[in-house]
Formats: sequence, C-alpha cells, structure tokens
Amino acid sequence: MAKDLVLITGAASHVGFEQIDKLKHTATLQKHLEDVEFVLISDLQEPSGLKEAIKGVSGVIHVATPIPLKLDRDHFYDSAKRGTLNLFTVAANEPSVKQIVVTSTCGITEYARPGPTGNAETAKKAGSAYLAYQ
Repeated sequence: MAKDLVLITGAASHVGFEQIDKLKHTATLQKHLEDVEFVLISDLQEPSGLKEAIKGVSGVIHVATPIPLKLDRDHFYDSAKRGTLNLFTVAANEPSVKQIVVTSTCGITEYARPGPTGNAETAKKAGSAYLAYQ
C-alpha cells in the first residue's frame, strides 16, 4: 500500500513544531515516524523549491509565515500573501494534492508590537496567548 505524504510548511516555527508533535503522538501515525523526511524550502516566494517539495504529496498543512525583520507592515503582509498564493498555485497543479489546511497566527491580524515576549508557559501564567507568539 502506498503511503500518503504530507507537507508541513513552517515546521521549524513554534506552531509548525506543535503540529509535528501532535502528529507524533497520534497512534495511527506512530508506525510511520521512521519515514519522516525534512526538506528545506528557504523561501515560499520562489515556486521552484515548492514544486519539488510538493511532488507526490496528498496533503499540505500550511503554517509558515514570514518573520518580520523590520517594522514594515506592507512588506510583511505582501510576503505572507505571495508565499501562500505560490503554495496554492503549485498545489493546484500537483494532481496528488487532495487537501490543504491553512493556519493563521496573530501576525495576520496585528503586527507585532514592542513589548514583553515569552513562551507558552509565560502566556498561560499571564493569561495572554499574545505573549507566546509575539
């Protein structure tokens, strides 16, 4: 029986890592953990890397988002849109893709402001999910 392949974009991010961790602990997937492969796609704005990575994939979990290196809202949003549109375009042209799951982070609704940052535990203690992902 052929194995289904799933591409997770942004796997090195906090949200992407959480997705992989949840998949690792799903009983029906545990037997496939030795088959995990990592592919580096340095820029979703360049479709060539996406075309190679998506070959034969049946599902995509899209959690990647650009990291704002400067406080330029337009650049941040344009990069996120371009990368997502490239992924959708490449996926639409790959016959094996049956499903795409797209996640979003607080960066989509509000640009990160200067302020305190922390991990998930800090956010729980403070009662603010914003802190964990700022």
